[in-house]
Amino acid sequence: MNIIKTIVFFILTCQSFSVLAVTKTYVGASGGDWGVAASWTPAGIPGPSDYAIIPAGITVTVSGNQTGTHVGFIEIRGTLDLTNNGKLTVVDGVHIVSGGGAVGNGNSDQLRVNNITYSGNEITAIPEGTTGNSGAYPVTLAGFELYVQGESVQLKWQTSEELNFSKFEVEKSSNAVSFERIGNQNSLGIQIYSFVDENPFVGNNYYRLKMVDLDGTFDYSKIITINYEGEDALIVYPNPSESSVINVSGLYDSEEVMLYRLNGQRVEFDFLESNNGQLQITPKEKVKAETLILRSNLNRSTRVFTF
Repeated sequence: MNIIKTIVFFILTCQSFSVLAVTKTYVGASGGDWGVAASWTPAGIPGPSDYAIIPAGITVTVSGNQTGTHVGFIEIRGTLDLTNNGKLTVVDGVHIVSGGGAVGNGNSDQLRVNNITYSGNEITAIPEGTTGNSGAYPVTLAGFELYVQGESVQLKWQTSEELNFSKFEVEKSSNAVSFERIGNQNSLGIQIYSFVDENPFVGNNYYRLKMVDLDGTFDYSKIITINYEGEDALIVYPNPSESSVINVSGLYDSEEVMLYRLNGQRVEFDFLESNNGQLQITPKEKVKAETLILRSNLNRSTRVFTF
């Protein structure tokens, strides 16, 4: 009997502003200045109704007074660094994701969030989660997951709250920057939704949900990703997988698999085979938060992401 474990990739309380919001993601070099319009996509410094995202591993610097350019909301996955009399005003709130943070280097550095001013070390001490006004949420996601099934990618998400909510628009990208709409799901009340992408890209596929309220205002979910190796690839599900169990299907008769780290080191494992030829692999050593290669004796392979 197969054991399929549900992985909840992201839980995000999504923001929604009183006017039409635009999500702007910083795409400049790490350490670059907030006030450079070309460093954001779509181009332009985030404005008072915009939702700004600082990606993981990226530092965005505010040096000097940026209070004249208010931003609606900031999601910090990387680092927001205020320095040299750096000042920034956020109309609604700041959401710090695990691993991200804000830094104040001196008392003259100030981050004003929803009419409350944080200076110096107070900025650095802002905790993970949402600070300030979290806004009115037309919908709240309780989970969002992806997995490969055959030649398609399956999307599933669950809501825990829907208020005056209209629909989801499913968007896909090959680079996490330029997205296209591939489908819609009308609001059906609090429940589990699903969608099938019948034409995934070979390689990385990035997905997000555009959540549209009845009055036309909208916001986006977090971006999540999955790697699709093509129709002849080994199938690992879910992927990313928990480090303790990796499920494999799509094997031919007499096909055997080996597991490797990216440096070529082999990872030994125990396995349990079901009647239909599917495998449940249990690595004998810790493989948490790694990218592994699953390869077979028929020269088929796929990447396995663990957490």
